[in-house]
Amino acid sequence: MRQALLLVTVAGRLCGLPVEHVRETMRPLPLETLSHAPRFVAGVSIVRGEPTPVVDLALLFDDGKASKPTRLVTLRLNESRCVGVLVERVLRVHYLEHEQSATLPRLLDAAATELVQKLSELDGELLWVLQAGPLLPDSVWNALASHEVAP
Repeated sequence: MRQALLLVTVAGRLCGLPVEHVRETMRPLPLETLSHAPRFVAGVSIVRGEPTPVVDLALLFDDGKASKPTRLVTLRLNESRCVGVLVERVLRVHYLEHEQSATLPRLLDAAATELVQKLSELDGELLWVLQAGPLLPDSVWNALASHEVAP
């Protein structure tokens, strides 16, 4: 079984986003801050007329500082929710064979939380295959729904 991944770089890491969730890639858009959001939520952008929460993946990996994103990748989580993720670079689509991936080692379970679906290797580099669903806690969606956007 093959999984199609959009390969991106984040804080020096090679990451794969499941293509079935990728809506589009674009230059980063202006952001408005979201009050009481976790540190890794960069803010909210208007994407195709819809307020869309934006996550800085480097901060989600807890590298301590924001990356220098050059691209915004929007992901469709379900029929009504989309999220944007800031990445350094978008590389290409890669097809990962099931045999090429492994479950997370126990040591990484806590560090990777629910963000990392599996680890793999690509051209001698560690590939972090990310899940789209758990990027944002419900509190961020609730704040967005109640329009708690700071000026």
